[in-house]
Amino acid sequence: MPHDDALIITIELAGAVFSKVLIDSGCVANLLSHDTLERINRPDLAINKYAPPLYSVGGGSRVPLLRNIAIVVKTYDLEQETEFSVMHDLSPFDAVLGRPWLQQMKAVPSIYHQCVKFISVRH
Repeated sequence: MPHDDALIITIELAGAVFSKVLIDSGCVANLLSHDTLERINRPDLAINKYAPPLYSVGGGSRVPLLRNIAIVVKTYDLEQETEFSVMHDLSPFDAVLGRPWLQQMKAVPSIYHQCVKFISVRH
C-alpha cells in the first residue's frame, strides 16, 4: 500500500525474455532500448532505418530515435509483431509498451492491480 508503483511486466521479445518492460498508457510509441536490441541479436529482424523523432510533452524537447524495428512480442499464448522505436537509453527499462501495443492487444492495464488484462486464445 498504496498501489502507485509503475506497471512492470516480463515479456518475450523475438524469443528472448526481458523482465523490465514498462507498460505506459501515456506513451505514443513502443520503445526499445538499444542495449535490449543488441541482447536479442537476431540478424533476421526487419529494420527500418528511418525513425522520425519524438517530442516530449510539456517542454517539447526532441527525443532522437535510432531506427524503427518490427519484433514479435509473445505474451502468455499470443504472439504479435509489434513495431518499436529504438532509443539509445531507456534506463532502467528494457522496453516501454505504449498505446500502440495496448490497442493492438486490446489490453487493459491496471496499476492498482499490477496487471495487464487481454483476451487469450486459451479458454
